[in-house]
Amino acid sequence: MTEETGSGKQPTLTVIIVSYNTRDLTLAALRTLYATTKATPFHTVVLDNASTDGSADAVAAAFPQVELIRSQENLGFARANNVVAAAAHTEWLLLLNPDTECHEGAVDNLMAFALANPQGGIYGGRTVFPDGR
Repeated sequence: MTEETGSGKQPTLTVIIVSYNTRDLTLAALRTLYATTKATPFHTVVLDNASTDGSADAVAAAFPQVELIRSQENLGFARANNVVAAAAHTEWLLLLNPDTECHEGAVDNLMAFALANPQGGIYGGRTVFPDGR
């Protein structure tokens, strides 16, 4: 596994995105993830669940640093996440839905909180809808 955030550090976090016919949403999720996460070294894996909308090719073209798994069948959301999680080499995992757009510092803040509060074991970010709610 290689470092992909430009920090020169080995990843401490694996970001898992499961995609199924969500080409434009997945590209936006990746674009905002990379633009807003600056302090946390991370590795991203996109498992494409046999999409027919060109999702996998679009991810490969726009984000060559992403590890892309092209499933020949739709494994479903839970199974696909479990497949990637089982192969991850980092202590931390982030299950990021393909329709997520990360806000500035969101992943960094979530990781800082998790590291400061290890007793939690599982953490989640705040969902903010497009209208600000």
